[in-house]
Amino acid sequence: MKMTFTPIASATTLLAFIRPPVHQNPKRLCLTKQKWHPSITSCPPSPRSVCLATAADAQTQSSSSSKYDDLVQWFLAADEDCYLSSKIEIRPSTRGGLETGGYGAFASEDVSRGELLMKIPRKCCVTLDDALNDNECGAAFQGLMEKAGPGSETVILAGYLAKEYLLLQEYDRRLAEGSSPDDDSEMRRLSKIKFGPYLRTLPWKRGVNAQEHVLFWDNDYVDTLLKGSLAYEDAVEIRSSVTYATKILNGIIAPVVRKARGEG
Repeated sequence: MKMTFTPIASATTLLAFIRPPVHQNPKRLCLTKQKWHPSITSCPPSPRSVCLATAADAQTQSSSSSKYDDLVQWFLAADEDCYLSSKIEIRPSTRGGLETGGYGAFASEDVSRGELLMKIPRKCCVTLDDALNDNECGAAFQGLMEKAGPGSETVILAGYLAKEYLLLQEYDRRLAEGSSPDDDSEMRRLSKIKFGPYLRTLPWKRGVNAQEHVLFWDNDYVDTLLKGSLAYEDAVEIRSSVTYATKILNGIIAPVVRKARGEG
């Protein structure tokens, strides 16, 4: 029987399922659904005081800015054909800030018609070739694409990015515990994750850079808030496709991540 995937709008719809690893429970699957009950506000209520929340927001913004600086530095050093105009800066959106607009690229000066602002070679783009030629999961991804056919490309890309992100999280955990990038062959391998600086800027958690999606909702809320609307059928179809894709991808990337964690 040939498996099929409904084409998913973007990799973000599957990446919304990724949760940073919890090492106290080695049996936890790498891909798990995060649930939260939606409300009128864009973020869940917090018991913190306004002062603490403000300080946390400032710290988050500073940390995010540093990640984007690292991304730009990585990009410019990745290939001699990379180019980013000095007129371009990455900063919080002026349309509501982090709560509603996230980060974006803005022109800091007037731009002339036809002026080159950036040049991004294929080498710096995440492509299907990266996934299919991956040393750890490439063969499995190729097999998945042959079986699933149209619609599988986005799932494979999402699976590849999820695997790389989870390995990056393991690398960060080891660094926090006192390891160095040259401690052993595994650390040296993890330190060379190709798109590491890019992965660190993605909104992996709900609310980061105004990240919101129906995938975060409980089934009851999908029915309560969307049933009877034009969006309901699409929401159910996306959630069903992503749930199925997540089960398939767990079988491909979970063994690699568990091995990196020393779990088998």
